[in-house]
Amino acid sequence: MSAVRTMTALEEVKSLRRQNRELKRFLLNLTTITADCINALDLEMNKPPSREHGRRIAAINNMLQYANDSAMHFGLKMGFPAMRRLKERLPSVKSQHVESER
Repeated sequence: MSAVRTMTALEEVKSLRRQNRELKRFLLNLTTITADCINALDLEMNKPPSREHGRRIAAINNMLQYANDSAMHFGLKMGFPAMRRLKERLPSVKSQHVESER
């Protein structure tokens, strides 16, 4: 007999349900962090500009990037090279800002 075991239809359905729950958890985490960061940004933008103001905005940006990286890596099962390639293809805010000043 062969040592290779194939998945039954029931096992495959259970596996897909487990993967679906895991993806929903990562998506919920990403959307929750995104909403929290948007709210924090809204509050921060109403404050007067200062050095501390810039630091807080940078911290919010870092939180968003971390949440996005976690969703890509753990939720979408992307490796770090694939994540880097994707980020290189996406237009950055800095490049859009430079083009708008021209």
